[in-house]
Amino acid sequence: MNDLDFDAVDAVEFAPGRRVVFRRKGQGPPIVLLHGGVGSWNHWVRNIGPLSRRFTVFAPDMPGFGDSDDAEPRAPYDVYHGYVAAAVERMLPPGKPFHLVGFSFGGMIGSGVACRLNHRLAAATFIAPSGFFPTRTRKVKLRKRQPDLTAAQVRELHRYNLNQFMLHRPQSIGEDTITSHEHNHLRSRFNNFHLSRSGRVFGTMPLIVAPLQLIWGEQDRTVNPEVADRVDVCRTWMPPFELHTIPDAGHWAAYEAAETVNRLLTAFHGQFG
Repeated sequence: MNDLDFDAVDAVEFAPGRRVVFRRKGQGPPIVLLHGGVGSWNHWVRNIGPLSRRFTVFAPDMPGFGDSDDAEPRAPYDVYHGYVAAAVERMLPPGKPFHLVGFSFGGMIGSGVACRLNHRLAAATFIAPSGFFPTRTRKVKLRKRQPDLTAAQVRELHRYNLNQFMLHRPQSIGEDTITSHEHNHLRSRFNNFHLSRSGRVFGTMPLIVAPLQLIWGEQDRTVNPEVADRVDVCRTWMPPFELHTIPDAGHWAAYEAAETVNRLLTAFHGQFG
């Protein structure tokens, strides 16, 4: 799952002495991909290659995830997205407009980054963004890892949890998917739960001035309570946006319905440079 041929793997500071590691691939207008919680750049493993045919893709590990250095525990929303915005500015060509895509927690953080960098933002897409207030939700029954589990049992636990939370179709979960997910779990040090249910996107998304696209998998179990209700909420307080819901896909639609998501991203962002 992680065998992409990158043009560069590099790092920039997001705070003095602390660095974000990012991967770069392709030629064309810059597009930044922000991963979800308990994740890393590999949340975009099925998107980086296709997008790199049209854009220069930048895929960072956000602070406290993957190969990047840590943010302080329970960093406030404004502080955390400030870190990510600082890293984005330093990894991109100076002064050049850029495109932004965020998934889940990365969508929430991306909305803050978009506000900070409105002057440079060409267009933004958020795929199943978090950051809404908790209300009713469909039940997601995750299993907890126990210390006495065998390696095979751990992999089965991750398979089960991926199907409960991230992916709709069991057949979407291959052995490489489980390996990548387990790897992300082991390298995730920042607990984003206090931000993901904070409602903070209500203070950032309405301020985005660039063209905006929102994407959800129709079977996303993380939304409260259903995707249609989430869309209705967004329409009441956000500027106009392009909406797509993807049938037979769950929360991680960029993986489960990669071909559709890649087509939607390329068509939308391709209009704006």
